[in-house]
Amino acid sequence: MTGLMALIVGYLVGAVGGYFLVLATTSNTHDAQVEAATSAAFSIGPAVAVFALISALPLLRRRH
Repeated sequence: MTGLMALIVGYLVGAVGGYFLVLATTSNTHDAQVEAATSAAFSIGPAVAVFALISALPLLRRRH
């Protein structure tokens, strides 16, 4: 697994999971889907991607 793969997989998992998490917990009734999509795409997805990269670094260093 390369660092780029960790970022991509982490972003996808974070964005999809974040979308459903925000959708389930928001009290916004007017545009809940828009709030969930933007929160997932611009905050939760990137945060999980960085976390996935940091978590994968020890595995990446062992290969070399």
